[in-house]
Amino acid sequence: MKFHLPKAYREYIFRLAALFFILLHGTTYGQTGAPLRRPISPQQPTWFIHIDSWNQADPQKIIDMVPADIRPYIVFNISISINHDRLTSRWLQAENGYEIAKSWLRVCAENRVWAMIQQSSGGFQHFSETDIAMYEEFYRDYPNFIGFNYAEQFWGFDGSLQPPTSNSYDPLSPAWTDRIALFAKLLQLSNRYGGYLVVSWCPNQWNPNINPIGMLKRNPDFAAACRNYTENYILCEKYTQQTYQYDMESTCLGAYLSGYAGQYGIRYDETGWSDSTGTNANFTLATGLAPHLEHIMLTGETVIDGPETIPINASREIGTATTADGFTTRRWEFYPQFHNISIDLFRKVLDGTVRIPTRREVIDRTKVVIVNDVNSGSNQDRYSTPQTLFEGLYRMDTDGNYELNKSFFKKTGRYPSIPLAYQLDDTDANSFQVKINKSAYATRWPSISSKVTEFNSLFPSEYMGTLYAGRHENGWVTYNPFKTNETATASIPFKYNTCSSMELSYSQYSAGIIKEYANRLNIYLNNYDNKVNTALKTDIIKIYGASSQPTWSFTERGSHQASTVSGNWSGGVFTLTVQHNGALDITINCSGTATGRLTSYTPSVLVTPSAPAVYNGPLQHEAELFDYKSISGNTINGVSGTVRNYTGQGYLRFGTNAAASIRDSIYLQHSGTYQLRTRYSLTGGNVNTIGLYVNGTSVGTPLFTQTDSNSNWALHTQTITLNAGTNTIEFRANAAAAYSVYFDNIVVQPVSSGGNIIQENTTGFCNVNGTIDTNNAGYTGAGFANTNNAAGTGIDWKINFASVGTKSFTFRYAGIDTRTANLLVNGSIVAANISLPSTGSWTTWSTVTVYANTIPGISDVRLEATGASGLPNVDYVEVVGGTAANCATAVTNYAIQENETGFCSLDGVVENNYPGFVGSGFANTNNATGAGINWKVNFSSAGSQTFTFRYASADARPGRLLINGAVAIATINFPATGSWSNWSTVTVTATTGAGVADVRLEATGSTGLGNIDYIAFTNGTPAACTTTASSIGMLLSITAPASDNTDLKLTESANSIEIYPNPTQRNVTVRLSSYWKAGDQLVLSDASGKPITAQRVKSNIEALHTATLAPGIYFINIYNSKGGHASLKLVKQ
Repeated sequence: MKFHLPKAYREYIFRLAALFFILLHGTTYGQTGAPLRRPISPQQPTWFIHIDSWNQADPQKIIDMVPADIRPYIVFNISISINHDRLTSRWLQAENGYEIAKSWLRVCAENRVWAMIQQSSGGFQHFSETDIAMYEEFYRDYPNFIGFNYAEQFWGFDGSLQPPTSNSYDPLSPAWTDRIALFAKLLQLSNRYGGYLVVSWCPNQWNPNINPIGMLKRNPDFAAACRNYTENYILCEKYTQQTYQYDMESTCLGAYLSGYAGQYGIRYDETGWSDSTGTNANFTLATGLAPHLEHIMLTGETVIDGPETIPINASREIGTATTADGFTTRRWEFYPQFHNISIDLFRKVLDGTVRIPTRREVIDRTKVVIVNDVNSGSNQDRYSTPQTLFEGLYRMDTDGNYELNKSFFKKTGRYPSIPLAYQLDDTDANSFQVKINKSAYATRWPSISSKVTEFNSLFPSEYMGTLYAGRHENGWVTYNPFKTNETATASIPFKYNTCSSMELSYSQYSAGIIKEYANRLNIYLNNYDNKVNTALKTDIIKIYGASSQPTWSFTERGSHQASTVSGNWSGGVFTLTVQHNGALDITINCSGTATGRLTSYTPSVLVTPSAPAVYNGPLQHEAELFDYKSISGNTINGVSGTVRNYTGQGYLRFGTNAAASIRDSIYLQHSGTYQLRTRYSLTGGNVNTIGLYVNGTSVGTPLFTQTDSNSNWALHTQTITLNAGTNTIEFRANAAAAYSVYFDNIVVQPVSSGGNIIQENTTGFCNVNGTIDTNNAGYTGAGFANTNNAAGTGIDWKINFASVGTKSFTFRYAGIDTRTANLLVNGSIVAANISLPSTGSWTTWSTVTVYANTIPGISDVRLEATGASGLPNVDYVEVVGGTAANCATAVTNYAIQENETGFCSLDGVVENNYPGFVGSGFANTNNATGAGINWKVNFSSAGSQTFTFRYASADARPGRLLINGAVAIATINFPATGSWSNWSTVTVTATTGAGVADVRLEATGSTGLGNIDYIAFTNGTPAACTTTASSIGMLLSITAPASDNTDLKLTESANSIEIYPNPTQRNVTVRLSSYWKAGDQLVLSDASGKPITAQRVKSNIEALHTATLAPGIYFINIYNSKGGHASLKLVKQ
């Protein structure tokens, strides 16, 4: 029997069949990578503090300079100078960027602090434009590494494309198209490892075609990567140019709000400043207070980078000092403005005064977005904001547009910053109240006044005056926007406080946050200036409408000259006069009789970021940073000398003095046996007059053998015992020497990382594609694994991991050449292209440590060769965070985190505002019965499966488990865990079939589910959310029925289907007659025919999840292998 299909749906059947074929056999893309190593969000903001090669920095001392209260939030930016000679391509400040980055990153790992690498400024960079192996190495080998920072991507491109005789020719200047193609690759790589690509942008009149809109418009692969890996992309506005100030903000903000960047940041820079005369002069860091406070508190910036230039406004090396025992030590310091502006401002974020709004909050507040749909005309037409967009709104009256727009200050806070978008990518982006195509700009607003009229209707005035005052909820951002020495004033009616209003008068560059409460005002003011006007400046706050004389107090912040604050109560007006040159907190206790005030506001809730996993790899310290005495000299930067191939920025010349000594300290997580590898060079002859001392005790006298030149470095290796904690390593002359040893660095390599070692032929060692041999000395245990000489050969282990998170894998090996491998967990590559360098011989053994995310339970682990020579000989694997498991034991658990493969949808939001979760956050469902979470799982066989849910909840919230829409477990109890920060697990057992299944956890109570961290399950693997059961292939044989019927109404009969309730506000039930069999296909599609869900029929009553669908018309279709089809319309209310 065949059903007749309405004519309108014939073509749809074939499109649907083709679509299912693609879904079955094609490739899917999306945010399916590792959890973010260091999540960044309004609840976990960050500040990139630079360890800068322009300072010849000691990374340890820069880390130590950061105050302990802010350090958990800091990401250290390893900044490598790109200063170079155009004709010779020689680097002039940082000679070997890769080696510097690796060395300094190891110091950051030693301290368990987060770090990223800035190897590029403009078009120039120290790494390859095409080969991402080096980039992957940093992610793979360092658990504290979170990404790559590309600064000021507006200059330095296409020089290599110029004729060699041109003054613009520069072999180090890549094609811009190559850079954007690299960005697309780096986003995918960062997604795989849970890191970030950071790009900072600053415009001028010559480069609109490479601005954030140009990047997306001109490179579809990059646009796709931004959509697919949004959470891994951070776009920062960079204040390096003195023009296009509002356009810079608009294009960067637009990428964030439109869904093409996961986070949005600011990188302030002195070089982009211009004073009232339009020149780069009279700069003080106080000028950065306004854009920081405004953009963090009103437009949602979660990332602070800088400020620049680093050696002038952040940190610098100062003169050396002499220790109590006579050693010379190098020193660095943060500038006073860095303490009093940058650190102090960040502390106001951390104490909750400056609350960062969510992206959706910013969209709702902003209301208006311009979409640049123009694809012809000038570069400004195609990529920039409309030229007059800001005129008449917040542009300063004395300023201009485009290249004449030299002020980032705004004359009013009435209007929010206006974003310019490429496209609107998601639901939040499409929720802007007013969406205007740039092509329609002139038609919609033929004059400045017509634009202002519409904006005034959208944004009613909340204050009067020349001061900038922008409000979000109960917080006001206020600042003086004038570059002249002009006072700015404002009269602001209160919104929350029950007094009537306040009047503000600010001196030049003063900025502040005012938080309103019913009976008080909390005020933060700052104007610290140690450059232009170092005197006390006067700000005045007046309160009108207080019922009685207000009381007040203030607290000095930072370190600056004392402030003078005085209060006066006269004629019912309270006046607070503040004379200051620096930051202070003020509390004014005041209330009046006003009614109808707002009372609702969102408190700031911050989550302290977790520290990186313990690093068990080699630790490296550069010799030019050691303490020293009586040496020949210390070369802190060797670029201008004759010695080459050093690893940091210089080297130390020990000399021949019998009193010479050098020392350094190193911090270790574990006590034990370590290899100390000293890199040195020496000409003239051997030296054996320098003793090695560890924690004050002599452990030997190394023999330093002659090298061919001081540029040919050798390694001296010695085994030493070190303590947990701080250890001092010293090289001390025992007598005068005939020749001078040059020291480059020391590397401390753990012999054991304190984990569980799995030897060959012991529990956990399951297989080797080769043999167990004993013919090369130096192995431990019963032998070593020798794989066959072929790509794809490997070694298999079975390991039981205790928890979700980053684990270290250390391989002890020997080999005569460098070989590469991939590390796989449960068949998926978790660390790719692992380099196993030559150890020099088959009897010389070394270790390599890599890091990867795992899930709890028993997993298959495999090290697999990627080259034709196979693996080197492998002695053992050492795992921190896992124990050996019996090889006969099945893999017990797979887990799916939010935003990973298999996590399909959520009736709610993914959040990270409560600590203790793993991955990038947790699923927070709506407070409603039926709210739930959907996953897709491919079960390897039918039978009983175990499901584990990690959750937190302040109260008991029951749920139920559904498999393919059918209730598998009617009631699952989730007891209270005590608080939203205490996490527990619940494990249940349910029967499933084999193959891909829809798994749903659904609330049975009106408060929804508890916060769900992850689902773990046995006997299955995560499946792509677009995947359906393999039986969908039968759709390819469907033929179109011949009838032209325009309607199909099925009644209760032998071949009918029935849906109820219809219309519906929730889920629906589908009742099928006996004609339809198990294995038939049930498809829910929207009004255009686009499939939404597909599932296999299992019984004559099926459930469809429609509760979260938007109101509208939908169709429920059923197909069978005989060509039968039926369709019914569903109305969702």
